[in-house]
Amino acid sequence: MEIAITIIFLILLVAMIIGFSIVLSKAKQEYKKDAYRLLSEPNANPKEIKISIKSLNRYVGLLSKDEEAVQLIKRLMDKFGQQS
Repeated sequence: MEIAITIIFLILLVAMIIGFSIVLSKAKQEYKKDAYRLLSEPNANPKEIKISIKSLNRYVGLLSKDEEAVQLIKRLMDKFGQQS
């Protein structure tokens, strides 16, 4: 009985980790879409650009950097610097 409880607990733990990673991936994709939208706007709000940069920085990753997100951050910083 104890082994069954342990196995169920491990299965639930793995399912939670997988679900958490899926949610984070979707959030990062949302932030990327928002960043591309801001880059395409000629007169983007600097406050929105700043929020987008902060949001992307959260999801870039410490160990394995998402190169697309890093490039978006650089491009947004350039745009924010030009509008200030």
